[in-house]
Formats: sequence, structure tokens, C-alpha cells
Amino acid sequence: MEKELLQSILELGGKGLLLYLLGINILCFLSFAYDKWQAIHRGWRVPEKVLLGQAFLGGALGGILGMYLCRHKTRKPRFLVLMPVALLLWIYLIFGRK
Repeated sequence: MEKELLQSILELGGKGLLLYLLGINILCFLSFAYDKWQAIHRGWRVPEKVLLGQAFLGGALGGILGMYLCRHKTRKPRFLVLMPVALLLWIYLIFGRK
């Protein structure tokens, strides 16, 4: 199922792919910001698998910005490794496939 989802996203091409990536990056950034706010106020938290899932669905750049601008999850080894991996994966999928 993930393979079909990825294939359909990459087939959007041009404006469609750009709009998708813009939207998922904004969502991922806002998820990190919301989770940080909830952590401070002891509210309901966004699960880590959701944050990482959004990154691997294309929102890695927004997630990395959220991590460092909000100072959130920057001490977690899982995030320090997987967020750049997700970003590099998307760079490869967009620019490295020919």
C-alpha cells in the first residue's frame, strides 16, 4: 500500500507535487510546534510515530525546521537520525530518479 501511495504522489508531477510537499511540510512543522506547546502545557501529545510518519510522507524539511525553531525533539537520537534520512530519501525520489 505504501508503494502505491508513494507512486501516486510522485506521479502528481510539477505543481501537484509541489503543492503536496508544501502542504505536508506545513502540516509537519505545525505538528512539531503543537506538540511542543502541549508538552509545555501538559496536554495531549502528538505520538512520535505520527511526527516521523509525516516526515517520511514528505514533510521532513518542515519537521526539521519545527525541531530546531521550536527546540523540540532535538535530543532524541531517533529524530536526529531519521529526520535527515527522510529528507535525503525525498531528495533522491524527486531528483535522483531518471
